[in-house]
Amino acid sequence: MLKQGAKLDMTFASFFEIYEADKKQRVKESTWKSKSHVIRTKILPYFGNRKIAEIKARGVIAWQNDLMAYRNEEGRNDGK
Repeated sequence: MLKQGAKLDMTFASFFEIYEADKKQRVKESTWKSKSHVIRTKILPYFGNRKIAEIKARGVIAWQNDLMAYRNEEGRNDGK
């Protein structure tokens, strides 16, 4: 992060771009696809526009609770 000049006042989405550029080259393609899918579909929609410094434990807990409470039309928790 220090090499890229990442700061705690950047958004989580901006941080993910830096993380992606670094991490994508270090893992297998299939691993990256799985990791990227989870980040893009589960984490970025909730935290993407928030600044890193503003993400607190209670926000992460609220996000986890939202994911766990989600039910589709059939009442199943298939993921959000």
